[in-house]
Amino acid sequence: MFFFSRNQFPLFATLTTLLKISCIGLTMYTYLVRAQILQRFRKGASAKLIARSALIFSSAFALMGYVIAYKECIMWLDAIILLPLMLLSIERIILRGKISFYIVCFSLAVITNYYFGYIIGLFSGLCVLGWILYSLYAKKRGVIKVIALYAFANIVSLLLTAFVIVPSFLSTLGIAKNSSHSYRPVYSAANVIVQLFQTNPGVNNTPLVFAGAVVVACVILFFVNSKIRLTDKMIVAAGLIFMFVSSWLDILYLVWHVMAWPNGYVQREAFLIPFVLCIIGFIGLVSILSAGKETRHRSAISAFFVFFIYQWDCYIGCGTQVCFYSNCLSHDNVCHCGIFSSKKNCGSSGLCSRDQSV
Repeated sequence: MFFFSRNQFPLFATLTTLLKISCIGLTMYTYLVRAQILQRFRKGASAKLIARSALIFSSAFALMGYVIAYKECIMWLDAIILLPLMLLSIERIILRGKISFYIVCFSLAVITNYYFGYIIGLFSGLCVLGWILYSLYAKKRGVIKVIALYAFANIVSLLLTAFVIVPSFLSTLGIAKNSSHSYRPVYSAANVIVQLFQTNPGVNNTPLVFAGAVVVACVILFFVNSKIRLTDKMIVAAGLIFMFVSSWLDILYLVWHVMAWPNGYVQREAFLIPFVLCIIGFIGLVSILSAGKETRHRSAISAFFVFFIYQWDCYIGCGTQVCFYSNCLSHDNVCHCGIFSSKKNCGSSGLCSRDQSV
């Protein structure tokens, strides 16, 4: 809630941004170290290994492409700071039946920015829904109690923040909104793979999901680790696919944006995807490094093989006139291929030309 422009006080605005980025890393570090849901994946790992791994992925999350691209929107960063704390507060509801921490976190999220408070509130609801489905599958008790506590905590939070929600809602009634929806893709699905390895805000409607190649490599380690149960891999894969699909399909994309097409900044919920990727990558790295030598070697070879296939397929694709993983990523007909963003000129069909490199 600043009543000045960045141009008037550039130093103060820059220091505020740096402070908030540091807070993002701190809350993410806290979540990775303290989250009970990650406890069984940390078994056998030393405290030093956990701390160092958490530092790597909390730094990756704090410096993700979304934060760098939208660093001018200082108030947007508050929701990203509170996101890891929201998940810790949900754990307190599930494990201890305590709702006070959740009420504080959700209320702060709505007060700082009600739009982003809605986004992380919806994400927390999806997390609770996932836990409910898993608990029903595993025939666990206490599901109804958790649902009741979670619902009550949300009602209390909404009542406490009514002084922000009601005026904000009333002020938007007279503003024209584009709420048209369909079941068509919002962007080319192939483009998001390129975004995993680089930040290119110029790509139309493609979410900024870049958090570093190390994160992607450790996500692969998670799925190739034989010590992690297949059930866990399937649950994580389903959640990850849903996150990508929800940013890709028109109707789900609108749900994230309060059923109205955003004006200016697109894919405002995209920070949730790097958040999930960093958690998966953290589990993948810790579980591999704390496993036996044979498991580490086998998993490392498998991860390298996947990376090699990605590189080979993409570069061979560009060499044979077709770029498999991305079509033209911008209006200047430039086709980005591979992790290192080799660029080829391409026509309107999205075919890369080998002998017209740029």
